[in-house]
Amino acid sequence: MSDSKRAEDIAAEWWQEMSFERSSGGLRRAGGAKRAALAKLRRAEGSIDALAVPEAIDLYRRLRNAEPGVDADRVAALAVALANLRPELENLRPDRRTPGIFARKSFDDPDSASLSEARFRRLLQADGVELLDAFRRLVRLLDGRAEPRSLAEAILHWGDRMRQRWIFEYYGVAIATPHPGAAPAAANAP
Repeated sequence: MSDSKRAEDIAAEWWQEMSFERSSGGLRRAGGAKRAALAKLRRAEGSIDALAVPEAIDLYRRLRNAEPGVDADRVAALAVALANLRPELENLRPDRRTPGIFARKSFDDPDSASLSEARFRRLLQADGVELLDAFRRLVRLLDGRAEPRSLAEAILHWGDRMRQRWIFEYYGVAIATPHPGAAPAAANAP
């Protein structure tokens, strides 16, 4: 196995570095230049605006080391989505993974989804430069509460396979499409 980090982990680290600072009392919300950069990213009107923020280019540079073919528009969308996350350590909890955080609790319980089916369908249709606004809207609808790794994985790898996985998870039947990082069932058998 390689010592290189996954792109999702790099993105989560970037978000943590941008959102928090160490102090004598532990972690606190970042201020100064980092806070200003996140504000610029939240207001970005498109990929060019987002990539004009040096911290977004830093994210691109880091991700390019993990995935040499990473798309600049997707990194811009990712930087904007991450900038809209609340600076809360609770966002690192597994129960904040997307799409689970807004999905149905079970297939038979359509009212349990916190994201309407119509909004979910619009999100599924987003592609290319539309991803920036689509995921910014999603994070804002979630009130900035989502896990950065799963968000990064979705944005960086948004395509038919990711959409399919999100569809199954949204409708509460996630077992049909296990998480790509999950070990096969046979590997866990005694």
